[in-house]
Amino acid sequence: MRDALIHFLDRIKDYEHESGHTMHEDERESSDIVDIHLEAVPELKNYVFISNVSPSALEFKAALTLLRDLADIQNGAPLVTVEEEWKEIMDSTYDFLEKHEG
Repeated sequence: MRDALIHFLDRIKDYEHESGHTMHEDERESSDIVDIHLEAVPELKNYVFISNVSPSALEFKAALTLLRDLADIQNGAPLVTVEEEWKEIMDSTYDFLEKHEG
């Protein structure tokens, strides 16, 4: 997240320099500005920046279904009573992860 914000600010500064149009007068380094902002908005520190990810609606729905199934099994009846169903869900989850993680 921090690196992406720094890169973004650097591109704005490049634009300002090339165009001669200043959007904001500030001589600080982009990294200093980003660090100040991240300190002021602490919840951004936990934000995970993921680029080039655009799952289809169908894949997203499948992922949510698998996660819901796992949550329901784990928080439902004792595991021993639903072991076969749990194994099927786990196999489907790992198949999905292998297909979509890279």
